Amino acid sequence: MNTTTSYTGATSTLAGMMGFESEMRMDKAANSLDSDHDISPVTLSSAWSRMARLLLLASMAVGGSVGNVFMISAVVVEDQLKKRGNAFLVNVALADLLVTGLVIPVSVIVILAGHEESLSTCRFECTLETLCFLVTVLTLATIAAENYTRLCLPPER
Repeated sequence: MNTTTSYTGATSTLAGMMGFESEMRMDKAANSLDSDHDISPVTLSSAWSRMARLLLLASMAVGGSVGNVFMISAVVVEDQLKKRGNAFLVNVALADLLVTGLVIPVSVIVILAGHEESLSTCRFECTLETLCFLVTVLTLATIAAENYTRLCLPPER
């Protein structure tokens, strides 16, 4: 019984021992990623099938919208949750609801219509996403400031 084992890439060089070879491989991989211009933030990668992209975005939109509506309604309906601080969380949920209720469905419509590179759609989505991001960040900063004043400052303030 005679078996032969072949080891590919087993030769070592001075550059390989010093780690330069792996850096060169990483640079080649980064250059191949830079040349990949078919990925759109609106329609995801073109390597995916249209149906897979549609199902992924539609499930994200439905799940996010339902979750945000449940959170908003819980704060509004439940007496124990009706506090000043929770109003800020409702504000974040409303910003998320805009993303899951407007931005993602517009992406689904773009995928269904086949308009992969629509400048007006990209501008609308980018503007709405930026607005929702700013609302979320400013609201979280306000929550942090409120918690700081409540915990660290004297009660008379």
